[in-house]
Amino acid sequence: MTQRASLVGGSGFLGRALAAELVGRGWTVTIHDMLSPEVVGTSFATCDIAASASEFPAGTNAVIYLAQSPHYRDFPARAGNLFGVNTLGLVRAAEAAVRVGAKTLLYASTGNVYEPSFLAHAENDPLQRLEPYGLSKVMGEDVLGVFSGHLHAHAVRIFGLYGRGQRAMLPARIKESLEKKIPIQLHPRNDRSAIEGDEGIRISYCHVDNAAGILADLVNASMTNRVLPPVLNLAGPDPISLRRFAETMGHCLGILPQFVISETPREFDLIADISLLRQTLNPSFTPFEAAMTASYRP
Repeated sequence: MTQRASLVGGSGFLGRALAAELVGRGWTVTIHDMLSPEVVGTSFATCDIAASASEFPAGTNAVIYLAQSPHYRDFPARAGNLFGVNTLGLVRAAEAAVRVGAKTLLYASTGNVYEPSFLAHAENDPLQRLEPYGLSKVMGEDVLGVFSGHLHAHAVRIFGLYGRGQRAMLPARIKESLEKKIPIQLHPRNDRSAIEGDEGIRISYCHVDNAAGILADLVNASMTNRVLPPVLNLAGPDPISLRRFAETMGHCLGILPQFVISETPREFDLIADISLLRQTLNPSFTPFEAAMTASYRP
């Protein structure tokens, strides 16, 4: 029997990759968003999750909530949209998932839910509730607990993505800086343990196609009633410094990057401990240099 998935906020960078991955695996996919991404083999339903409830097609087996408020930097002016999309929208999607008898609900959370640290974060590490964006995601994860008695609910904390076609977030800004010959600022650590030659923030980046495969594997595992952790980190196997990321991208584009050391220190890195992910799904990852070449080589 063909499985049916509904992707809320599926027009974004990750949503397009996941939709294509699921279609390739034989799923019937409907994307619910404001604008259609026109992914081959999918259908589209207009949805403003911040304003109204979702309605999923009859027979929907899995709902993947990928919606992200674009106003995470605009607090408190756009607090309503931030929590409306990242938290209340998930409540609406969960209600609709239960109404159609969906078996699985997957929530795209973030590595930013953890308290700032330069160490790798494991799923049981302390969470922060004072920063608005992180709080909105923590609250979303709490929503899953409320609905866990009605369907299989899983939160996936995504640390950083990159790949061809990315139009937002740090990799897109790095690309723009390279193309416009703008120096890239490297912020040193704010503690005295920083070593000479600090290469800027380190992030456990994952190529978007690898991330889409992991999410599809997680959905498939959930559909078989396999007992899965309620929360999983989703990230690449190695932290990548800002300098290394920019230099590798610049090499692919044929552009020599320029750097400047910022006088403003950074307070954290964004590094994931993916031990639980490896134990749960044993994912494979495209080597960083190969993935960057595939993504940014003209």
